[in-house]
Amino acid sequence: MDYYEPPDVDTDVNQDDGRARNLQQVRLGELLGSYDESTRSWVNSTDRLVVRAVLVDDLGGFELNLSGEFRLQILPCGSRGEDWRFFVPSVRETT
Repeated sequence: MDYYEPPDVDTDVNQDDGRARNLQQVRLGELLGSYDESTRSWVNSTDRLVVRAVLVDDLGGFELNLSGEFRLQILPCGSRGEDWRFFVPSVRETT
């Protein structure tokens, strides 16, 4: 899993670096193109990854079919609790 891999062979995973803390962040940056400092997250600033279709299942999973032959599959990993959620951009949840 790229989340636990360092961004380069000669570096370590740095959880304080929002842009390049791990290989997953580096690859997301290459794909999405822009980084939002205020939310510390990658933002799609390209014409790639436009949603073409959404498929859902009866178990809480779904698939986004995206332009460029990309696909995002979300699968629940258990039968209790929350597995995923979407947030409105630029809105932070407060509890």
